[in-house]
Amino acid sequence: MPVFNYKCNSCGNDFDLLTGVGQDKEELICPDCKSEDIQKNYSSFGFNINTKDRPGCSGGCCSCR
Repeated sequence: MPVFNYKCNSCGNDFDLLTGVGQDKEELICPDCKSEDIQKNYSSFGFNINTKDRPGCSGGCCSCR
């Protein structure tokens, strides 16, 4: 099961929850104030593509992917 980060709209608490794929939003509550008024936070992820080994690529652009 994935872990998602949530923010409580009532008390402002940021917290992580282990949630199932089919879990209803009504089952998700803030651990501090027990409010159901929460929103899922989306985060970005990063990755690094090693382009120096590709022939004809200078490594500074996105056009050679």
